[in-house]
Amino acid sequence: MQIGDLDRRISIEESAWNDDKSQDDFGQPNNYSLGTWSSVGPATTVWAHMEWLDGSLSEESDKTTATEKVKFTIRAIGWNNANYYKVLSSSRIKWSAGGKHRYYYIDSVKWIDGRDQFIELEAEEKL
Repeated sequence: MQIGDLDRRISIEESAWNDDKSQDDFGQPNNYSLGTWSSVGPATTVWAHMEWLDGSLSEESDKTTATEKVKFTIRAIGWNNANYYKVLSSSRIKWSAGGKHRYYYIDSVKWIDGRDQFIELEAEEKL
């Protein structure tokens, strides 16, 4: 991998969980509901290389779902802390193309290319 291969701008986002102690319609605690997504890491937007891996169609509960697997490669600058590994593996990638935002949810994180120069993020988008 060469730095010049990183030709797409992506944002890595982490979910913020709400611990609001509110109740749902049935009077049950609403703790830890999914909140908003916000950029995370040493840089909010980074350059990446995208490689499309696979796509599939499946039918579940009378609904057809398309999935697309993509491998994103980013530079590891600033991502050396072990805590970021946990953050990355529970985050998503936002990529804007043609005026639309697309969201890929990270499945795996792999450090590559010796001396931890790059990070590979395999992610999946459900359409």
